Amino acid sequence: MSIKDKILDSAKEISKYLAVKKVYDKFFSRYDRPNYDITPGLVCIDRCNLNRIDISFNSNNYLLKGYYYPNNSNKLVVVCHGLRSGSDDYLPFINYFINNGYECFSFNYKGTYESEGKGTVGMSESLVDLDNALKYIKKDNLFKNKDIYLFGHSWGGFAVCSVLSLHHNIKAVASISGFNDAATMIVDKGVFYVGEVAALPKEYIDSYQYELFKDYLKYNAVMGINNTNAKILLAHGNNDMVVDYINESIMSKANYFINNNVSYYIGKDYNNGHESILYSKEANEYQKEVKRQIKKLKNNEEELKIYISNVDHYKYSEINEELFKKIINTFK
Repeated sequence: MSIKDKILDSAKEISKYLAVKKVYDKFFSRYDRPNYDITPGLVCIDRCNLNRIDISFNSNNYLLKGYYYPNNSNKLVVVCHGLRSGSDDYLPFINYFINNGYECFSFNYKGTYESEGKGTVGMSESLVDLDNALKYIKKDNLFKNKDIYLFGHSWGGFAVCSVLSLHHNIKAVASISGFNDAATMIVDKGVFYVGEVAALPKEYIDSYQYELFKDYLKYNAVMGINNTNAKILLAHGNNDMVVDYINESIMSKANYFINNNVSYYIGKDYNNGHESILYSKEANEYQKEVKRQIKKLKNNEEELKIYISNVDHYKYSEINEELFKKIINTFK
C-alpha cells in the first residue's frame, strides 16, 4: 500500500471516529430542569415539605450539585437518579426514607440540572459521579460516622451495584430497574433505547467510551455485587421496555452471583415497567390519565398550566409501598 493510500485510510478512520463521537455526544446531551408549571408530580422541592442543605462537590474537575436532607440519624441513604432525570425527580422516595428514620444525600450527575457539564457523557458517568460523591461523603465532617446505604434507579441502579468494587463500607443497596454493564449497554440494547448511536460501528463506540471513562469501563454490577458482603435488593419489572428484564437487567445475571445476601423483587401487573415499579397501582392509573391530558393540551401551554395546577401531585407520586417496605427491610 502506498503512503498516499495509507494516509487516505487513516483519514477515513479518523472521519468515522469523529462521526461516531458527534452522534454519541448528541445523544448524551445536557438534561436541564423541566418547566414545573407544566410538569406533574412531586418533582420539585417547592411541592415537598422537606428541609435540605445545598452541597457542591468535585467529580473529575466538574462541580456537581447535591443536597443533604438531615434527620438527626446516623443512617444516610445516597440516592442516584436515572438517565434523563434529575435528583429532584426522586423526592417522593427521599421523603419515604426520611419518614423511616434515614437521612438522604442526592446529587445531579454531570450535565444534569445545576451540575456542570455540556452533556451527560455516557452510560458509565453515573458510576464516575457516584464514586466521587462517596469520596466526598467520606471526607466531609458533616457525614462523619454515618452508615451509608445506596438507592438507585436505572442508570443509578447500575451505579449503586458497580460502585461496590470501589467502596467497601456500604451497609446495603437497593437497585431498581438497573442494567449490568455500561460498556456494552449501548450496543446490546439497540436502536430502541439509544437510537442511531446503536447503529454505529462497535469498535468506534468502544474506543470513544474508553477515551471518556478509562478504567471505569471494566466495572459492572455483577462484579460489584461479588465484591461485597452487603445486603443487596434487586428490583425489576418483568415488562420493562427500557432495560430488558430477561437479557439486560442485573437480576438476569443471578447465576453469576457469589454473594449470598441478594434478594429480589419482581414487578408484575400494574408495576411491571421501568418506572411504574416505583409507584402504587393508584398512582400508575392516575399518571396515565394525567399524561393523556397533557398530550391533548401540549399545543396550548396556558391551558396546560391551568390543568397542571389542579393535578394532585401527591396522588401522582404515591410510591409502591410493597417495594419500599422491602427496601427498608433490606437496609435494617
